[in-house]
Amino acid sequence: MNFFGVPMSQTYTGTFSLQAPIISGTVRDLNGTPIPGVVVHPSGSLASATTDTNGSYSLPVLPSWTGTITPIKSGWISKPASINYDTVFYDLTSQDFVLLPAEAFRISSNIQGTNLNLSWFGLPNEIYLLLASTNLVDWYPYDGTQLVGTNGPINITVPVDTTSTRFFRFGAN
Repeated sequence: MNFFGVPMSQTYTGTFSLQAPIISGTVRDLNGTPIPGVVVHPSGSLASATTDTNGSYSLPVLPSWTGTITPIKSGWISKPASINYDTVFYDLTSQDFVLLPAEAFRISSNIQGTNLNLSWFGLPNEIYLLLASTNLVDWYPYDGTQLVGTNGPINITVPVDTTSTRFFRFGAN
């Protein structure tokens, strides 16, 4: 049997070494600036890796490993949140993440005259939909308008009227 449990056509005698596959990539912010000190954590009992000053990481995994890697840095949110792998046999490069400050995902609001102004940070090419609720259980699209993020603020104005109290949140694709 070989390393993967497959019968071999003949007996092998000699020496060999196993090379663990390596998953590598970079972690940057939306402006492309490397983020050092991000812990890239694999599922299971494998050791984590930490990004260097160039935002690069290198994570050895066991041959045929199946699992997930997730970047973790306090106060930041990752896109994608994690990457799933199924049976890794060889090195995988360019497994990159983009991190954004968690603060960027807060909705801010202010009243201006008879309008409620809502704004939040929109990731490039993400599609957002403003959702409303009067009971915090049933959520519906506020006006059906889909907004495309552009690496900057998204603003929407909601008229203040006699509608019962409404709560807002946004959904993204």
